[in-house]
Amino acid sequence: MHTYSGPIDTSNFTDDTTVMQVTFVSPWFDKPKEGTVSRRKTYIERHTNIDAFKFSTPFTKGKKTQAASLQDQYKRNVVLFVKHPFPCTMTAQPVLKKLETVLTPIETAIGDIKSRTKKNEFGCHSRRT
Repeated sequence: MHTYSGPIDTSNFTDDTTVMQVTFVSPWFDKPKEGTVSRRKTYIERHTNIDAFKFSTPFTKGKKTQAASLQDQYKRNVVLFVKHPFPCTMTAQPVLKKLETVLTPIETAIGDIKSRTKKNEFGCHSRRT
């Protein structure tokens, strides 16, 4: 089992070797078109019938595992599509399709700022009980 979430070179394995890669994924939904509302409005709609999952992996170009500065920090976003929508009786499924995008250091930093701003806005507007 590989806990490293980057691409694995399967040419180093024999034909009778099974490779399992474990990572944290979150549901991925197509973004609604501008001027439309998301089709998945309720909690149940957002957590059932899910056939696409996303995970992100930070990386640096070269052999270093950690970036010395932000200008060296890239991010790989991967969306995996599976055959049977979750929840499903099978917890492991083959991947039907894989979409991969690589964000440059500036795109990574902009994404981090947007994410933190969204969390701060949510915290400011939520009620404490």
